[in-house]
Amino acid sequence: MADIITETLNVGSQQQVESLLKKYFSKKNLNSKQKIEQLFQEFRSCHYVCLKEFIPLVLQTGARGETSELLNHFSSNVSVTDASTNKAPLIAQVSQLDIEHRSIIIPALYYSQSLRQLLLLITANEVIPYSSKHGGISITHVNEADYYENWQCVEHAYQLVWFIEAPKVDAGGAFEFIKRSTDQDLSINHDISENQIQRRYHKSRDVFLLKADACLQRFAPFNQGAERVVITMNFANGPRLGKI
Repeated sequence: MADIITETLNVGSQQQVESLLKKYFSKKNLNSKQKIEQLFQEFRSCHYVCLKEFIPLVLQTGARGETSELLNHFSSNVSVTDASTNKAPLIAQVSQLDIEHRSIIIPALYYSQSLRQLLLLITANEVIPYSSKHGGISITHVNEADYYENWQCVEHAYQLVWFIEAPKVDAGGAFEFIKRSTDQDLSINHDISENQIQRRYHKSRDVFLLKADACLQRFAPFNQGAERVVITMNFANGPRLGKI
């Protein structure tokens, strides 16, 4: 099914994705003033907003097929050492260069004008995609149980994280983040109290938007047998706009 969808989109893919997204956002009322105001206020307050059922089913199906194909044939294993255990689990990643050269739907989504317009309304900033050499899109597959990520702050202004596969809630694997209140909050050596940490659990197909350069972030470990596959789309900051 995914192959058929991708083949259908092969000619004029960007235009077809634009058309599908525009119709879908309209159907889901993601272009209504009330809905946008709600998303805007939540994002301004929390630096985070979850967008459930964010992508039309036909694009979800096609992108899942592309993700599987990319991970099977074009991923590289990255060793990430856990400072607390000295373990170095292997994490499978696919680079933006391979995503752009070997898939259709995922890069079309990343460069979608309709998507960028929605993100502009939520963030009150123009969001700008990165070129291939700056890591704008990546796919990551983690199936190592009990691996605990270290806190990190990324340089990208915004991250849109799309769960192709997510652990069940009872399997762990929550996304954790801390809003910056001072510059010290972004120091890895800063003492972090439990009440600073925001935790969010996600299902497969969920998408969240994070103000990444204003947060510390990590994924909590999950149980044996679970896995996480995410497509991460990074965006730079454009000019600041007035309030919606």
